[in-house]
Amino acid sequence: MEIAAISNYIGIAGGLPVVTAAATDNYSYAAVHQKINSGEVINRNGANANNINANFNGSILLFNGNRVHAAKKRLEALQLQSNDQLNSQIQNVMASVTNAYFDIIRQQSFMKTIDQAIVVADKKLEIVKTQQSVGLANNADLFQSQVDLNNLLQSQQSQQLVVDQAKAELLRLLTLKPDSLIIVQDTKRIRF
Repeated sequence: MEIAAISNYIGIAGGLPVVTAAATDNYSYAAVHQKINSGEVINRNGANANNINANFNGSILLFNGNRVHAAKKRLEALQLQSNDQLNSQIQNVMASVTNAYFDIIRQQSFMKTIDQAIVVADKKLEIVKTQQSVGLANNADLFQSQVDLNNLLQSQQSQQLVVDQAKAELLRLLTLKPDSLIIVQDTKRIRF
């Protein structure tokens, strides 16, 4: 977003004067050994030559068919698009965090239901054991009660894994360490 704001400038669109300058310095060092047809020999060591050139150019745009204004409008549109994309991304992250939060609340509510079912199944097992001790229940009733309790305990462990995964997803969305401890509670209860 900041890059788009910086780029939204008349100079980037080509509306400012252009100034260029260049300078070159060519230096050469040579040794001369020359024999002329008259028989004379010329020997010179350390012949120096230095050639310096410099130029300076300046130009200003008078009119180019409104291309500068069109480029400036395009840069403004890109800046607005960048702002909209950032806002959209922020809203998407907020929606994802909200969904992850309420998913944890939902999974924890289901976990409470399983916990209550375990309490009921445990009481049922106690009742069946008491009935069996007085001769009113057989082994099939006892085994079925134990199987029901074990199934609920296994469901509880599976549901705890689902809750932990939902918390890890929330931590990922919040860019926190995945092993951070968080406690998610529903603060508003709806009563009918």
